[in-house]
Amino acid sequence: TAFVGPQATSATVPVDAAVRSLSDEAAAVRKRLAERRRVERAADVVTAFKARQSAGELLQRSFDLKAAETLLGEASAALKTPEFRAVLAAEVASLASAARVRDAWIASTKSAGKEIKLKLPTGGDRRRLADFTLVAADEKGFTAKRGPSETAFPFSGFSAAEACDLLFKDVLEKNEALRVDALATLLLAGRADRALELAEQLPEGPVRTSLVDAARREAEGWRLLAEIRELAAKTETDDAYAVKLLRAVNRLLDEFQDTRASLIHRRDPPAGA
Repeated sequence: TAFVGPQATSATVPVDAAVRSLSDEAAAVRKRLAERRRVERAADVVTAFKARQSAGELLQRSFDLKAAETLLGEASAALKTPEFRAVLAAEVASLASAARVRDAWIASTKSAGKEIKLKLPTGGDRRRLADFTLVAADEKGFTAKRGPSETAFPFSGFSAAEACDLLFKDVLEKNEALRVDALATLLLAGRADRALELAEQLPEGPVRTSLVDAARREAEGWRLLAEIRELAAKTETDDAYAVKLLRAVNRLLDEFQDTRASLIHRRDPPAGA
């Protein structure tokens, strides 16, 4: 560029033109790269959103951590941008936390030294619970008996929320070494209020601050979703609630779009531009 400007002479014109040509070509390359990054980012927004949404829906139905990890891994392999690989890596890390909670529960059943009583669903009604005695457990599931009959219960037969409430409750609440893993597991299961209670019991410091903030944000997302459902029901019989409903929906999508409440229950991916 030293040849461009008032010092240029007839001798420098060819070099001048070459420099300008290179500059124009570099600008064109930068423009193409910027457009490619924009397109890749837009595609990755959708891919990461759908993967997180699908994994969340799976965990609502099943405590099949391996299936959720496989789903996220396949999506991660298709991503082009490191920021969204990091998003899915955080999800996989949460699944690993849940696996440690599960394994801690299994270990506790083997070291209990006494019969372990469980209240488990029977038949087709998930709300109907009966008393069982645990027989054995491994990473795939467990066997429990009711009277003389034994029944196999695969972990995949429980939602993440059921697993937290019916199986892992003591481990989640009493195992200090697993407190951070317990928080991740509760958030995966949509139990943000309980996660917040545990987070507030952590020692003061940056880890506590970060986890309390995350749990509060998740809890507010679920609270807002409950409000939306209530307003939607009221709007069916009274149009006066429609404005409040729209305001609440927009707030959930705009301010809490990364929470599990929004992620699992919205139908459209966020804008990828």
